[in-house]
Amino acid sequence: MSTRANTPHPTNNSSPSRESSSTPHPPAVAKGFLTSFLLALYAISQFGLVSLYFGRIKILSRDVKSAKDAVDNLARELDITNGAEFLDRLDDHEFDAHVDSMGGYHRFEKKWTSLVQKLTEEWKTMNIVSALLIPGLLTMFQIDSAAGDPVTRYLAFCSLILATFSLLFGCFFVIQFTRTHRVIMGMEWAWSDNPSNVDKFWNVGIVLSAPAVSLAWSIISFLACMVAFMWRSGVNPPDAFSTSRGAERGLRIFLSAIVTWEVMFLALSVYVFVFYGQKLIDVYGKKLETELGVEKNV
Repeated sequence: MSTRANTPHPTNNSSPSRESSSTPHPPAVAKGFLTSFLLALYAISQFGLVSLYFGRIKILSRDVKSAKDAVDNLARELDITNGAEFLDRLDDHEFDAHVDSMGGYHRFEKKWTSLVQKLTEEWKTMNIVSALLIPGLLTMFQIDSAAGDPVTRYLAFCSLILATFSLLFGCFFVIQFTRTHRVIMGMEWAWSDNPSNVDKFWNVGIVLSAPAVSLAWSIISFLACMVAFMWRSGVNPPDAFSTSRGAERGLRIFLSAIVTWEVMFLALSVYVFVFYGQKLIDVYGKKLETELGVEKNV
């Protein structure tokens, strides 16, 4: 009896811990709200173009599993010992004779090739628009009243910077996808569209939409520049416009932040294409060898 009285009741001690674990902590709630708020702003700043491009990659996911199974089955059938070499030969269509076992792979390859062609044509069109927009922006600096007004001047600079980066992104993407659009790259991108694997702040859709987003913001800045020039200039403009030095400094900081942002995106885009180049072939080849249990004799 005394032992039973001294034994603590398990329910009384566990209930407070259950209540405390189920109750969300204020820091966690605040962090979740801040993350949701930043994601909403981020999505608005991208004009919904990210989901548009991401959806086009998502279409490929319908056939990615059958394509991956076809590659794995062919690797087992051939008893490969070098995964990277096998993937290179696969891209060179050396295994087209295996029609029966590679049906899923060929379906995915056809869709991926078609998507790459469409994206390349879109980026070429955006490059033409950006190339036509840049001379018009440079003309703004030849107008004395526009060049002397800080608001018009820095809006034109903003549009010029964004149009230049849009042209740079577009040229870079066209060259990369024209030079190499390996099927394994499309398979990896389509496989990564699982919501649990997607980074909300940096994913395939953001990479592909970079030229379009930069061009959209460039056009918006150009329109704002023209509106500002219309309202702040006249037939006989004053010699000096009344703008505080702090406001002008703020505009310079803002433009510097845009340049930093675009350079960061460019660096991340370069990293993506570096990873999805030969490095991805080596990594995927090693992974394929591991799954098939291939042991190399060093």
